[in-house]
Amino acid sequence: MSDAAKVKESWGPIYANKTANGVAFFNLLFDKKPGSKNFFKRLADSSDKTATMNYLADQMMTEMNKLVGLLGSAGLDAELEKLAKDHIKYGITHDYFQGLDPVFTEWTKQVGCPGAAAAWIAIWSVIEKAFVAHLPGP
Repeated sequence: MSDAAKVKESWGPIYANKTANGVAFFNLLFDKKPGSKNFFKRLADSSDKTATMNYLADQMMTEMNKLVGLLGSAGLDAELEKLAKDHIKYGITHDYFQGLDPVFTEWTKQVGCPGAAAAWIAIWSVIEKAFVAHLPGP
């Protein structure tokens, strides 16, 4: 089975609990890269941090769902280019995004895809390379 097929197969249970799993991603992100909170002005300005975090988690997981669905297709790079352009508005650069490997690796362990962990890491590498190619930086 290909890495893309393993990721797609493991994605259903992860996405079924998208809010909690998305919040888990952001908690890891903020723990491992504390400065990343500065990119989330909506969260800083919110009077209801839980609701705002849930909203951000749902948005991130919905986008991940699109990416997982596009794995192995010609549409993946176009979606990653669009996503990169969206992130540029918030000051995300090539160097910043490349530093997310430890966050993503830990997250895949937390959300319970041990049988597909290696496939997720391989797919993350593909996504990361395509994504950062559209971001400012070296």
